[in-house]
Amino acid sequence: MKKSTGQMRFFLWTICLLFVFSARTADASEDSLGYIRLAAASKLRLEYPDSSISLLNGLYEEFMASQDTAKAIQALLNLATDYGNMANYRASYNHLWKALLLADEGRLDNLKVQIYRRIGRYYAFYKRREKALGFLNTALELQKSLIAKGQMDSAALTRGYLSFCTTFTELGEYELAQNYLDSCFLYYKTEVNRSIRLPFLQMQQAFIQVETGQEKQAIPVIESLLPWFEQQLPTYQVLIYSFLGDAYRAGGNYAKSEWCYQESLRWSRSTHSHLDFSVLVHEKLARQYADQRNFRQAYLSLRTVDSLDKRFFDSRSAYNIPLLEIQDEFRNAMEAQEQLLKENRIAQLEHENRVRFLRNIIISVLSGSLILFGILFFYYMRHKHRVEKRVIQLERKADKELLNMKNRELATSALKLFEKDKFLQDLKARVAGKKETISLQEIKQLVRRGTSGNTNAWKAFEAQFVAVNNGFYQELRTNYPDLTPGERKLCALIKLKLTSKEIAGLMHISVDSVHKSRYRLRKKLSLDKEIDLTDFMSNIN
Repeated sequence: MKKSTGQMRFFLWTICLLFVFSARTADASEDSLGYIRLAAASKLRLEYPDSSISLLNGLYEEFMASQDTAKAIQALLNLATDYGNMANYRASYNHLWKALLLADEGRLDNLKVQIYRRIGRYYAFYKRREKALGFLNTALELQKSLIAKGQMDSAALTRGYLSFCTTFTELGEYELAQNYLDSCFLYYKTEVNRSIRLPFLQMQQAFIQVETGQEKQAIPVIESLLPWFEQQLPTYQVLIYSFLGDAYRAGGNYAKSEWCYQESLRWSRSTHSHLDFSVLVHEKLARQYADQRNFRQAYLSLRTVDSLDKRFFDSRSAYNIPLLEIQDEFRNAMEAQEQLLKENRIAQLEHENRVRFLRNIIISVLSGSLILFGILFFYYMRHKHRVEKRVIQLERKADKELLNMKNRELATSALKLFEKDKFLQDLKARVAGKKETISLQEIKQLVRRGTSGNTNAWKAFEAQFVAVNNGFYQELRTNYPDLTPGERKLCALIKLKLTSKEIAGLMHISVDSVHKSRYRLRKKLSLDKEIDLTDFMSNIN
């Protein structure tokens, strides 16, 4: 009948879990559902620990497949709790190390705090004080850094300080335990500390009182808190009844003391929790039986102690051979990872050096090429400039020679015009002084036509002068707008380097008039005495 009842309860649990796994409520997200499934699997441990472990392993694989590292770590932590309560510390440690590696890889510092703290507590079980405090301090410092960054409330320090309190209580350092418990009360906040409720702190205070001879104050506190723990955390009853038994034994109430110890063992068996703690309870019973002169029961309790001690704590135990020679897998993995990072860094630096070397070579070649190109371009441009300058000089020289030739032609033309005009003047003078058979009127007409032809010849000369000395008159008009047409004509004749006599003949004025005209021209041009008028005209245009 009992067997069928147990099977029925197991099936009911399985159906409940399947319902939770498949349920998708409108207001529940997939994220929260994952944590609900984890909680349901862990709760199954109280009656069916093997089923709980199997379900948690399945959830771990599922979360890893979906790359949900946080939930995968939580599954590992729950597995570590299950194995720890069953006193299988080897498996518990393995899951904690695996969780720590995942948390470190995912940089989940809030989870690393929990893992460091739990590893420290396991070391405390074996009285390895320095190791235990080392991990607890690591967890506490990491927690403080998260609080400083605003990623965690200061009330979270309550759990950290409580770990120190329980550790120092187990080590028999009650003054330090009380100091840390005071810190727990200082940082405790009801609205924040949901995983650590006030009854935990009050119960821990009662435990310290029992150990320090204040059992009378502790007993009513413990008994008042028993219903709350039975409802909220049944596994904790194993510890509570053990301490309550200590309190009654210290007060000489052996009947209640024995009953409390037996209750502690019963809760351990029924909840499959704190199996290792049963060793201490049997040891306490053996001492009490010895005090009562019940040596047979004392002997039986000691045999139970010896058997359980070999199982859970002896180095020959299959559970503890790997545990007592703990290999710091996390440190080894971190060292291997650090070594790999160093090797990768070295490879990266070597690659960067090669790239830098090739880059320097390319830059050097390009720089050298640019410099060489610049030098060649400079010499090419200088040579080109020299050639162009030489060509310009030759062109200017040719233009100057051509200009001189044209000016000589103009001067020759002007002289011919001057001689022609002089001839006509002489002819006119002779005809006027003689009376010949030719009609005087006809000769005068002939001379007049020759003289008027001079005007046309002068216009032709002026046009040819402008063609040769392009811009000469334009520059005179621009720079010296007050010059008269006669003065501009004088400037042109001076530019041709004609003498005053030649100029006088061409302009039909006397030589003195030419000198006066040159003087007036110098004044209009504002020329100093040192400046030669002919050279000045030659430099125009």
